[in-house]
Amino acid sequence: MGDPFNPLQYAAETFVKARSAQFWEYWRGRGFGPQELDLYSVGYSPRWPVLTSLQRLVDPMVQCRLVYSQGEQLVPYAPHATAFPVWDAKGQAVGFVFRSFEVEGKRYYVLPSSKHRIPYAPGRVLTPPFLGLPNDLTARRVVLVEGPVDMLRAKQATLPPTVASLGQIDERHFFDLLQGRHLYLMTDWDIGGLRVAYYLTAKFLSWKKQTRNPGNLTVIHSPDHWGQDPGDLTPSELRKVFHGCQFTPLTFLDEVVRKGLDPSDPWQQRLYRTQVLGKTEP
Repeated sequence: MGDPFNPLQYAAETFVKARSAQFWEYWRGRGFGPQELDLYSVGYSPRWPVLTSLQRLVDPMVQCRLVYSQGEQLVPYAPHATAFPVWDAKGQAVGFVFRSFEVEGKRYYVLPSSKHRIPYAPGRVLTPPFLGLPNDLTARRVVLVEGPVDMLRAKQATLPPTVASLGQIDERHFFDLLQGRHLYLMTDWDIGGLRVAYYLTAKFLSWKKQTRNPGNLTVIHSPDHWGQDPGDLTPSELRKVFHGCQFTPLTFLDEVVRKGLDPSDPWQQRLYRTQVLGKTEP
């Protein structure tokens, strides 16, 4: 008996074939080409129906919430969007992160969501916690970033294996990834990213006392790039930040507290921008 049909793997291959001129124009404008996009099998979910209407494919694709039926056609659920496949350890697509090209509306979709289950593997939750290449997910030194664009830029910058969270970094998944590894936490350099880094670092110090093999944590924090994501930098800039802005958990928390910021307090956002960064408030 052969392997069961994987509608998500089929969709990943279909999205790669559907790459459009606008897709290439956008990503080349961001500084990415076939080398990075082919490596991650990044594809395009178009506005128009492109997926086959063969009956044996219809039900699995609809159940996975990748498409919906419109008359006799199958229409992508996240139209006009970049499709980043989420891989399992065997290199099979088990979900997608869609990044919409639309100016208005929701920017990111994670499909199928954790509410849905794989039709061809009963009981198995669809969406794993991180986006990355299968080998990167099992590496001993891993960089964790917030989004797929940050992950692509880290690959260009030849950083250690890098994975991206699917939305906000989940605490439980964070500690699962960290255990027994050296993890570099590189969140966005804005108030949201700083809060996440602050919270997870503080939790790590508490968790470390209770865990046999907690791993090592290094925080990449760059106030000089406040308001930017790692993906906004050039490869050489990101490489310089990665190697020059490394903090141990204690020194990172001390740096934040010493400069008067409690990231859990929204009132102090202005304090950080003005006193720490020297920026003038409008």
